[in-house]
Amino acid sequence: MPLLSLELASFYTIAVVGIVCSIIRWGHMCRPYDKNAEYFYPSRKIVSVFYLLFASLIASVVNWNDFDARFFARSFIILYIPAFSSLMFRSYFGGISRKWIFWYVIISAPSFVMLLYLFFLACCGGDSLSEHVTIIKAIVGALSLIGAIQLFVVSQWLGKKILNFIHGEYSSEEDFPAQFAKVVLLLPILVWLLDIVTLYFGSPTVIACFNFAFTASGVALMLIILHPQRCTSSEIERSVENIVAEDVMLESVDDTITASRQIQLPGPIKDRLEKQIRDIITGEQLYLQPHFTKNDLAKRLGTNRTYLTIVFRERFSSFYYYINSLRLAHADRLIAQNPGISLGELAACSGFGSVRSYNRVKKHLADEK
Repeated sequence: MPLLSLELASFYTIAVVGIVCSIIRWGHMCRPYDKNAEYFYPSRKIVSVFYLLFASLIASVVNWNDFDARFFARSFIILYIPAFSSLMFRSYFGGISRKWIFWYVIISAPSFVMLLYLFFLACCGGDSLSEHVTIIKAIVGALSLIGAIQLFVVSQWLGKKILNFIHGEYSSEEDFPAQFAKVVLLLPILVWLLDIVTLYFGSPTVIACFNFAFTASGVALMLIILHPQRCTSSEIERSVENIVAEDVMLESVDDTITASRQIQLPGPIKDRLEKQIRDIITGEQLYLQPHFTKNDLAKRLGTNRTYLTIVFRERFSSFYYYINSLRLAHADRLIAQNPGISLGELAACSGFGSVRSYNRVKKHLADEK
C-alpha cells in the first residue's frame, strides 16, 4: 500500500503542477517582450495547452483503485510526449506548414484517440481492460513507437537547423535560438525512453521516482521559456538594420562624390559591370545573405564603390533597391511553392534579418513603386 500511495502521489503532482505551469505560461510574459508576443513567444498557447492536458491525470487519481484508471495514468506519458513534442518543436522553431500539419494529424491522431479512449475508461472506472491487458499494452506500445519515430524525424530536422546555423550555411536565420534548441533537442526522446523502461520493467517505486523527476524537469523547462530565448534577435536585427542604413548612407555619399567629380564611365564598362553584378548576385544568390553590402560586392568584382554606384544608379536604381527586390521576389516564390510557410521562416529564407525587416522593406519598396 505505501508503494501504491507513492505512485499515486506522483501522478497527482504531475496533474497539479501541470495546471499551475499552464496558468503561468499563459498569463506571464516578460516586458517589453509582451508587446511582440508572437515573435518572442512563438508557441506560448501550444505550450500552455501542453501543460494543461496533464490535468487529465486527475481522473486516474480519483479512481486510482480501478485498473483502467491506473493503466491510463501509466500510459499517458509514453503516448503524449512524442506526439505533442513534435508539434511544439515545429511551432517554436518555425517549421509548421500545411503539408507538415497534414502528416502530423495522420500520424498523431491514433495516439490522441487512444488517450481519449483510456481517459474515458478512467473517468468511468472499472476493470474493463484487465482481461485484455496484453493486447492493449501492445497497441499502446505500437502507437507510442510511431509517435517516437515522428519525434525522431522532427529532432533530426531541428538538429540540421542547429548545425546549419553554427556552420553558417543558413546565414539568413539570424534569430534562430540555437543554444536553446541544443538544450531541448534530445529531451523528449530521453523522457520517452526512460518512461518506456520504467513502465514495462519498473516497479511502482521506480515509476513514482520517474514521475517526480519528470515533473521537476517540466518546471525547469517552464522557468527557462518564461524569458524569451530569442531576446538576442533584437540586437541582431538592429545590427542588420544598421548595416542597411549605413550602406544606404554610403550610397548617398557615393552619389554626391560621383556628381561633384563628374565621373563618367564608358558604356562598355557599364555593360560589363552590369553583367558581372547580375551574374554573381543572382548566380550565387548573394542576396540571401542579410549582411551582404556593396563593399562585399566591390571586393568580389575587384572594382571600387564609385564605379558600382554609377552602375547601380543608372541600371538598377540603387544597390538597396536591387538586393531587396531580389529578396522579395525570392519570398514570393517561396509563398507560391509553400503557401503554409510561416512569416518567420519566409523572412529567414529570403535574406531578411527578421519578420520586422521583411515587412519594413516590403512596405518601403511598395511605396517607391
